[in-house]
Amino acid sequence: KTNERRRAIRELQPVPATLIFYEAPSRLVDCLKDLEAVLGNRDACVARELTKLHEDIRRCPLSALIEQYEASPEIRGEIVVLVAPPSPESVAEGGASADTLMDAQLAEAMRSHPVKDAAAIVAAALGLPRRTVYARALVLKQKNETSA
Repeated sequence: KTNERRRAIRELQPVPATLIFYEAPSRLVDCLKDLEAVLGNRDACVARELTKLHEDIRRCPLSALIEQYEASPEIRGEIVVLVAPPSPESVAEGGASADTLMDAQLAEAMRSHPVKDAAAIVAAALGLPRRTVYARALVLKQKNETSA
């Protein structure tokens, strides 16, 4: 199940929004470990028993959540895991995940839009300078043309 879960998480990695997962108590720690392995140590929230008497909400980085729930032998209830989008700093710094995120969004946008429009859409979505995204879009376009 770990490989399948990690593959599914990898598909969601480029999404520039909060990711929401419903998880069983017995799989919570494994799920958190897989999320951290694929997405990095993003901020996250585990919400248990929402709108009920024993509601519990914990917000911190994934690594801290893993430590907390590994120490809790018996986890019960309905669980929702929320994972924050990549931080703007990581996107602005041009980290590997930021490049992957931008490349994935550009590839998707260029399927249905001209390069200039695709770059504008992605730049707005990621909060990056249009010039930077446009330059990357041209590189991707050139790579696609030479590999074809």
